[in-house]
Amino acid sequence: MTTAPSETADRHRQAIDVLLSHLEAANTWWPGADGLTVEDALRSYPEAVAAGQVPNRAELLRTHPELLDALLDLLPVVGSLVS
Repeated sequence: MTTAPSETADRHRQAIDVLLSHLEAANTWWPGADGLTVEDALRSYPEAVAAGQVPNRAELLRTHPELLDALLDLLPVVGSLVS
């Protein structure tokens, strides 16, 4: 069974929202502040993991199994997360 492109895009957006919500809760950089983009914020995720401010890769995958494929697609984009 293949996933429809719109469903894949929706899961991708949901996964981005999950990552950004953790960054926002940790009071890290936020998109729109001082010209920061969503991509800039996501690139800061590994630093926030290392500082213990946000869930690591294993925690993300365990707590959001419905977004497994999308998170796995995104995680290389945001860097190597500490497991």
